[in-house]
Amino acid sequence: MQITNTVPPPSVMLSANAVYAIQGNIYALEMSNGAIRRSYPIEGMAMPSSEDDVLYMNVSNHPSYVIQALRAQDGTPVWNYKVKERLSGAPVIANNVVYTSIAEGAVYAFRAGDGALLWQYKVNLGSQIPAYLGPILLTSPTVANDVVFLSPAVNNPLQPCIYAIRAKNGTLLWRFPIPGSTSFPLITMNDVIYLSTDNSCGALRMSDGTLLWQQRIPGLLRSSPLTADSMVYVSFSQIESSILPETGEVKNRHDAFLCALKASDGSLLWQQQLGTASRTNNPTAPALAHDIIYVGTDDGYLHAISASNGSPLWSYKTNGLLLSSPVVANGMVFVGANDGQVYALHADNGAPIWQTFVGASTVAVSSIDIQPKRRG
Repeated sequence: MQITNTVPPPSVMLSANAVYAIQGNIYALEMSNGAIRRSYPIEGMAMPSSEDDVLYMNVSNHPSYVIQALRAQDGTPVWNYKVKERLSGAPVIANNVVYTSIAEGAVYAFRAGDGALLWQYKVNLGSQIPAYLGPILLTSPTVANDVVFLSPAVNNPLQPCIYAIRAKNGTLLWRFPIPGSTSFPLITMNDVIYLSTDNSCGALRMSDGTLLWQQRIPGLLRSSPLTADSMVYVSFSQIESSILPETGEVKNRHDAFLCALKASDGSLLWQQQLGTASRTNNPTAPALAHDIIYVGTDDGYLHAISASNGSPLWSYKTNGLLLSSPVVANGMVFVGANDGQVYALHADNGAPIWQTFVGASTVAVSSIDIQPKRRG
């Protein structure tokens, strides 16, 4: 096992009139010029959402876990709620209710105005199931049509399922098996649920969870499905290993891809390679605006791709390597890089508009390198 230090990029979030950068603390940036309008000191790691000039966030600072609401205008606390369990993803706000995932397979619902707990639901696999098999919620819940959808991960031999919870009172509506566990949020469109597992994208009927189609992807998925009109887009990566005959040295090639599927049946419409490298080259989650898809790769490039046919339109090289998932608004695309900068570019041609330094924090990451066995 190898332990290395890496600098993650600041993640980026949009509100009605500001760009938020999350890198330790949270920074509100002027959308037009990148000036830091306000900063919000955070004790721990925050996963925020924004609604009606309020920042709702899950803040993790082991062993303390808090759901907080702050007034975006001045950072004044509105309410907070402490829990004992680990938090997953960012809160989801719908119809004046805040929903947040607990890693140990639960979801809490709070009244947005004052943080009063409305209900909680805990996935129950039975007392005979050891905790290491699950359930584990790795991401935020999804709310649509007054229903909260959960997709807790489980380990073999358990079968992962989607749970549909009534948003009004937290009662279980239905549970249905899914092809595999997911670490990405579920996406809904036109009464269909779309999900990404490790190596496939699938669609399920929202009313009861029945599987409509499943498409295997030739790599490891790196994003939730991005849905628009009649198409579904996902990013994925591939690793190709070879052994040099002269030395026996193992060479790895890392490729990043974006592909489009037909929303009705999952058939492949197009696939576009985004780059190749001798080191990890994972794509970010994609963003879509005006028939252009924006996606970053681990070589520091932000790519713009035609949503209709997958052809490359432009690319921009940041001064970092790792990029956050991009967001798009007002003819601009925003992305964070692990040089500590947030970049704003013209969405149509990639020309830079501004960049703002918000800081860089280093975290330790452990990895295990597995090399293929030699034959013969």
